[in-house]
Amino acid sequence: MKDNLKTILKSLCITPANGQTCFDRQGQIHKLNFTSLNKGIDYDITIISDSEARITDFIVCIKADNSKVNLQEMDSRLKTVGPMEWKSYYLYAGKLPTPLNQAAQKELIKVLLKPFQGQEINNYVDERMTVVTAFSPVLEIESVELAGHRSNLQVSVRRDSITDVTYVYIGSPLILGDY
Repeated sequence: MKDNLKTILKSLCITPANGQTCFDRQGQIHKLNFTSLNKGIDYDITIISDSEARITDFIVCIKADNSKVNLQEMDSRLKTVGPMEWKSYYLYAGKLPTPLNQAAQKELIKVLLKPFQGQEINNYVDERMTVVTAFSPVLEIESVELAGHRSNLQVSVRRDSITDVTYVYIGSPLILGDY
């Protein structure tokens, strides 16, 4: 696991000394986690290995506030680390200073889908949030299959009634985690 971590760090031009490493073991499950804040980029790399099932998962999260950071270049570098099957998910997040009601959320999502020529596959709506899953023919990213349809774009708009702001998330091919 440590050798794999070193290889991943090398591909991203990070030295192990620039971060913190934590190792945990629960039965046959081994977990190695590396975190680093390097040149304004937040890295969180987790390697989880099940010795009994002989499966190892690599999860690399890269967060950057600077739009000049080329995440696609980092993605390409990671794909040289093999022989692994890498899947990439991108998330872009922002917030608006005012809360949007359900109708305004739907309109905003229409505007956000337009440059992608996004064709809606399904949606989820509740009192605070609207989520649309879509397929975009202009995105050059691997799609995933959901309910028999290809998807490579997901947009979420969520109103926070406590802070009176609206959070906007665009994920490709999907939004992973909490939003």
